[in-house]
Order: sequence, then C-alpha cells, then structure tokens
Amino acid sequence: MVSEDSNSTMNTNHITSFVTEELFLEDHSMVIKCLAVIIGLISLTSCILTVIALRRTRKVPKSTKYLVTALLVFEGMFVTFSTVRKFIQEPFLNTSIHVFAMSSLQLAYTTVGMMSIERCLLFHKPMTYMRLYSERFIIKVTASVWISELGIFLCVRYAICYLRFRKHNYVTVKSQFTTLH
Repeated sequence: MVSEDSNSTMNTNHITSFVTEELFLEDHSMVIKCLAVIIGLISLTSCILTVIALRRTRKVPKSTKYLVTALLVFEGMFVTFSTVRKFIQEPFLNTSIHVFAMSSLQLAYTTVGMMSIERCLLFHKPMTYMRLYSERFIIKVTASVWISELGIFLCVRYAICYLRFRKHNYVTVKSQFTTLH
C-alpha cells in the first residue's frame, strides 16, 4: 500500500519531469537532422519559386496573389523555424523558436480560412464582393485578422505556460518546505 507521503512525492516528481527544460528539446541523430534540412530546403525552395512565379503572372486577381503569397511566406517561415529548431539545444531559444514556428503555422491556417471566406463570398454573393472589393480593403482586413489572431494565440499560449509553471513552482516550493521540517 502506498502511503500519503510517497503518493504526493510521486505526483511532484511526475509534474517536475513533465515541466523540465527538456520539454521541447529533441535529440535526433545527424541523419535525421540532415534529412530534415533537405526536406526543409526543398519546401522552402518551392515556396520561393511559387512566390516568384505568382508575382510575374498578370491574370491572377490581386487579392488572390496577396493571400497566396502570405500563405507561402508563413509556410516558409514554419519550415525554416522547424528545421533550425532541430539543431538548437539551448532550452529557452529552442522554446522561443518553437513558439515562432507554431505562430507562423497558425497564421498560415488563418490565411487559408480567409481565402476560403473570400472565395465563398465571390461565388455566392458576387455583387456584394464587387461592392466591397478593393485591394486596400483586403489588406486592411487580413492584416487586422492576422494581428488579432496572433495576439490571441500568443496570449493564450503564454497564459497556459504561466499557469503551468506557476503551479509547478508552487508544488516545488511546497515539497522543499515539507522536506525541511
């Protein structure tokens, strides 16, 4: 039978092992890192070439060019951050790069959603789309959505981290206090 003291020690050790510096660190072999770099370079190159080709075409509407370019830039940022993160072993920097990668991925998802809304509005209510459509309007709306979404994403992410680490610190201090007596 497990006593109350050993049970609380087990819970403390579980929380301590969950919230450690090695939470985001991944120690991959050099072969996997090299493969990640190759895949990342192929992905990043295709993003850059697509943006260049898209910028040279004239038949694509400007709002579509803008949104697809933004999607490719966010995807390129995600691939770059995710690839670089595999080589960094310093916990704070690794975690920061992970947050930047997740933020750019979240912005890419948001951009896909905005592209879907724009296309639905175009096909289902073409007169409303033509009345509202202007390049400035699309840029203002997308920029405000990106800023607000990024703010909400980062606030929620850091609030969760704050609550988790605050809880961890309370448990650590409590366990250290009980071991002193």
